[in-house]
Amino acid sequence: MGLVIDRMNWLSSNIVAVALMLLIAVSSYGATQKVYRYTNSAGTKVINDVIPPEYADKGYEVITYEGEVITVVPPQKTDSELNQARLETERLQTEQAEQKRLRQWDESLLLRYSQVDEISQAKNRALRVIDVAISLNKNSLKKLKKDIEVQQVEAAQLEREGEEISETRRVTLIAFKNELQLVVDSIDRRLQEKITVARDYEADIERFKMLRQRLELYQKR
Repeated sequence: MGLVIDRMNWLSSNIVAVALMLLIAVSSYGATQKVYRYTNSAGTKVINDVIPPEYADKGYEVITYEGEVITVVPPQKTDSELNQARLETERLQTEQAEQKRLRQWDESLLLRYSQVDEISQAKNRALRVIDVAISLNKNSLKKLKKDIEVQQVEAAQLEREGEEISETRRVTLIAFKNELQLVVDSIDRRLQEKITVARDYEADIERFKMLRQRLELYQKR
């Protein structure tokens, strides 16, 4: 009789152990398995082990069987939303680049100058350098025009005398004209440079005045 009872106790213990093992296994399986939760065309939340392709780009959640959220996949953006995001990114980049430019400009001004007169003097020096270059080019232009005129007069005289104009004279005249055009272009560039330099220095003056005003207001606090 005692042997039967012991055997029954042993069987009961094994059954309980097996049941516990099965419970743990099922719980672990449920905790590790993933399913998808998405909204269908009727607006109903659906849980499934697969997600239909037509719903994948509308956003979904990856969850466990017990409802724990593992990952949230946002809806795919429309072309309009992507374009808007691109424009916003470009706007922010432009804004950051402008802030950096202004910061570097301010640092440069404060490092180089202590008062407005110094900027005005620097402007005048820069303009004088350009004026000298223009003057030299104009002198070269006068000389070239005279050389061309001499060559043309001599060529006309030869033609009146019935003589043929040599190839050397023709090449020389073409070279003079080409050089003259280069000098004219150089003068034009220098004149444009003068306008740009003057404008930049005026901007420096206005920016420096603004920085000085800010500094004075800050010192009065």
